[in-house]
Amino acid sequence: RTRAAWANERGARFLDGGIMAVPPMIGVPEAGGYVFYSGSREVFDAHRATLAVPVATRYVGADPGFAALHDVALLSAMTAMFAGARHAAALVADSGIDQKEFGTLVADWLTAMAPATAAYAGGPVPDDPTSAAV
Repeated sequence: RTRAAWANERGARFLDGGIMAVPPMIGVPEAGGYVFYSGSREVFDAHRATLAVPVATRYVGADPGFAALHDVALLSAMTAMFAGARHAAALVADSGIDQKEFGTLVADWLTAMAPATAAYAGGPVPDDPTSAAV
């Protein structure tokens, strides 16, 4: 936001981005990568076709800090997911359970639970103790 204010004070328009893709996703539309953009909608609209060449685009608002905020928030969710998977693997590590098979179970389970994340990410609804419950 500070950089956006600095740019605006000098007559420039500001557009920020948060990359939600790893190198193998670049240039592969079906891989699901994208970049969050926030700031000047005019700049985004004018350059959208070019911005979409490497990966898809998602404009998240005029607030120049929103792209970075979305980026960090989603990376936080991803980090927790990976930490949970590693913790699950550690729990069964010395049990004799085949680690590769268990890894497949973890991936399948997380995939099955993925639709529930939208409810949790939205947070609980005030006065409804069952909201965001699986």
